[in-house]
Amino acid sequence: MKNIIFLIIAIIFFATFIYSQEKIIKESEVPKVVFDSYKIKYPEAKSKSWIEGEDNYEVAFNLNEIELEASFSLKGEWLETIKKIDIKDIPAEVLEGFNSSKYKKWKISETSTAETPEYKLLYFFEVIKNRKSKELYFNPEGKLIKEE
Repeated sequence: MKNIIFLIIAIIFFATFIYSQEKIIKESEVPKVVFDSYKIKYPEAKSKSWIEGEDNYEVAFNLNEIELEASFSLKGEWLETIKKIDIKDIPAEVLEGFNSSKYKKWKISETSTAETPEYKLLYFFEVIKNRKSKELYFNPEGKLIKEE
């Protein structure tokens, strides 16, 4: 009986895990409202890949020889654009903000700039500690604006 219950729980967990994963899709599979919003925001962009998430679509693209990633809601609303940058390109004020945050001892795994409808420029840090990860957004003055 214990084996059957364990098996049922394992199947439910596995199915939930598989269902909730992001998947790579062809450009032709992107909903028209999302694709149209992308082309309005970035008319000169050259798409490289699309990912369908649970509640958004992400596109990796080139614009003027710069690699960018943008996210759009299921309704086609632009959510964010990210450009990966090297940590040496992060301004001193932002690094000071990070180094004075509660995450200062976490390992930085990725840095980027981010633009959102609310903020023209944010600095994004992905940090890891003890198999946990966090996404941190700092404004240009070094204030932690958002953590996920």
